[in-house]
This record gives sequence, C-alpha cells and structure tokens, in this order.
Amino acid sequence: MANLPTSVTMEEAIKTATTQFPGKVLEAELESEDGKAIYEVEIVNTSGETREVEIDAQSGKILSSELEDQDEHEEGTKEMEKS
Repeated sequence: MANLPTSVTMEEAIKTATTQFPGKVLEAELESEDGKAIYEVEIVNTSGETREVEIDAQSGKILSSELEDQDEHEEGTKEMEKS
C-alpha cells in the first residue's frame, strides 16, 4: 500500500471512534478513499451491534459511521460502490 499521509495515529483514531461509539474494536485499518487517507474502525457494542466508523487520517474527525446489518453480514456485506 502506498504511504498515505496521516496526521493522526491509528491509536488516536480508535480512541476517537470508541469515545463516540463505546465498544470493542474488532478491526482498524488505514485505507485510501479518493486519494484521502482514512481509518476504518469496526466496533461492536454491548448489544452486539457492529458499527463501522470512518475517520479522516488528517483531521482526526469522524467522517461517517454506519451500523452494519447482522443479517446482511451472513450473506456478504453490502458495499458502497467505490469508483
């Protein structure tokens, strides 16, 4: 993977995500979306809901968060088309 410019460490991104959405971090990764570096953090909360939180690796701000549908998870995840 290309070296993406980040101002925020993965640890900080995870802290931001779990402050907003408390739970257990399942997965965290650095991705490139439209040339921008973003962290994707997957968190499962106490009621078993899994949420994917996207954090800007430059500003450290939460860009989006979506609840992953458990039923869909079984049949394969619904991905937004990335052009």
